[in-house]
Amino acid sequence: MDFEDGGLTEPAFELADHVEHIASRMASVYDPQGLVAAVGLSGEETNRFEDYRLLWAIFWLTMLLPGNGAFARNPRGTIEAQADHVQELLIYRERDRTVTGPAARNNRSGN
Repeated sequence: MDFEDGGLTEPAFELADHVEHIASRMASVYDPQGLVAAVGLSGEETNRFEDYRLLWAIFWLTMLLPGNGAFARNPRGTIEAQADHVQELLIYRERDRTVTGPAARNNRSGN
């Protein structure tokens, strides 16, 4: 994994950036939960990682809109697939917040 600018922010943010990058996500390059385990994020960091994933997914959705740089470089159907992905992440985050609550989310990695 190339942590090109790694160290400038926090590991949860950097990891989410790599996982959600349109080129790697569309090709299913990374296993998000496998990376979280390999990096050793705490429960709180894992929660932030999931929030950052949503942030990056929305960023890529906007980049894929007509008039933006990624629009012309990606095959047809990419924007629709990204919109579906954003919706899935939104549903997952909402379910995670209502079902588990903050204490359970912060302890999900055993920390």
